[in-house]
Amino acid sequence: MILILWGVLNLFLMLAFFFFLMALLFRGRKFLEGYNRSFVVLVLVVGFGGFFMRSKPKKEDIKLVYGKMETIKIKYNWTNSLFLNLVRDPETGEILQEESSSIMSGLVAGIDWHHVRISEFGDQKILEGFITWRLLGWRILDSFHYLEVPNLNPSIE
Repeated sequence: MILILWGVLNLFLMLAFFFFLMALLFRGRKFLEGYNRSFVVLVLVVGFGGFFMRSKPKKEDIKLVYGKMETIKIKYNWTNSLFLNLVRDPETGEILQEESSSIMSGLVAGIDWHHVRISEFGDQKILEGFITWRLLGWRILDSFHYLEVPNLNPSIE
């Protein structure tokens, strides 16, 4: 639920930023008379700062994956889902950490998922990663998460 509220807050602030920016460009100082100046200035400063301070996208090379790959839906709600691409060595059956990955999709405004690793204890697998919470591009918080991967092959006994 907090992910939904955070995404809606980010979308609201982004729309407010563009609205205030366009109004200032077209109406000038006259626009500020109708609104709380401190709120308008705060939204514009935070919006510009987030725009100019954002990190540049990383270019990733395309990797060929050698092994058995499974895609598992781990966690989902109304607005977003978390998927795990689990790659195993075809000979030993061990998890290949470098090739395995996880990704969050859906309404992820202001939320970045970072895959760390997958731990395996017997039949139980644990996905480890962290979420970076951003507000108009500014990093607010990093929270670490351990998620249990559902067993796709339960024992029939």
